[in-house]
Amino acid sequence: MGYRPLKEGEIVLATDESLHESGEWRPAQGYVGKPASDPKYPAHCQFRRRNMDSDLHILTDEELQDEIDTFSHVCRHLGQFKVKHTEKTDATLDRLERLEEEQRRRKI
Repeated sequence: MGYRPLKEGEIVLATDESLHESGEWRPAQGYVGKPASDPKYPAHCQFRRRNMDSDLHILTDEELQDEIDTFSHVCRHLGQFKVKHTEKTDATLDRLERLEEEQRRRKI
């Protein structure tokens, strides 16, 4: 399992990590639900996310629910503000669908 940097504007999730000034990656507390800053600028907070599209099974039930809650909130706002569909919004909707499928699978 690897990690990828968050792109500018991606919503920070409870399972994401931020680079602390000590050089350690730590949970991104305080940033959850907010858009990530531009990673091209080292003065900005840096975030990373586990590559989980095929590894959803490694999330705890609590982490899975946290991500579903975050993505549901974002998707409600996308609809509320009639945001134009882009590659980023489609990826957000796809991710929510995969998370919900994993949750249904676990309840079987």
